[in-house]
Amino acid sequence: MRGVDYNSLYPPNLNPIPPEEFLKDWEADYKSMQTNMIPEESPNFAEILQIVKQATKEYNKLKIDK
Repeated sequence: MRGVDYNSLYPPNLNPIPPEEFLKDWEADYKSMQTNMIPEESPNFAEILQIVKQATKEYNKLKIDK
């Protein structure tokens, strides 16, 4: 795909968290998904962000030869 910097997907550069100005929209979208698409209990948005931030931190510590 043109225009994508694939090097930014390798440690220590990966950051799947959206910029602050998009977080409220993402949270609203997730709440809609919880209501309409997730039939059982699910973590709230803040919990998911914490999980993703922790996973990202661990991933970005990896040493990967390109």
